[in-house]
Amino acid sequence: MGGVLKEFTKGLWSDIPPFRFTLGLCPTLACTTSMQDGFGMGLCLTFVLTGSNLIISLLKKLIPPGVRLPCFIVVVATFVIIVELTTQAFFYPLYLSLGIFIPLIVVN
Repeated sequence: MGGVLKEFTKGLWSDIPPFRFTLGLCPTLACTTSMQDGFGMGLCLTFVLTGSNLIISLLKKLIPPGVRLPCFIVVVATFVIIVELTTQAFFYPLYLSLGIFIPLIVVN
């Protein structure tokens, strides 16, 4: 009986991709109370995703399979730090508005 119940209920939460993707958008949704904040967070996220994907695609054949995931995390974290320091230096009101949500890009 437990297997049947598990089979029928697995699609309610764990196997539905939009719900999992929505969890990854929590920082974006939390800080987009104004158009400026949403646009700034969108630019930050786009820069991190584009830059890290470019570097990772160039390096993935050079990195041994056993340490790929930690190396990829380091690359993404590096781009997030670049974004955080740039917003702090040049767009300070945006930096204050986004606060802790910029470093949370790494977590997601």
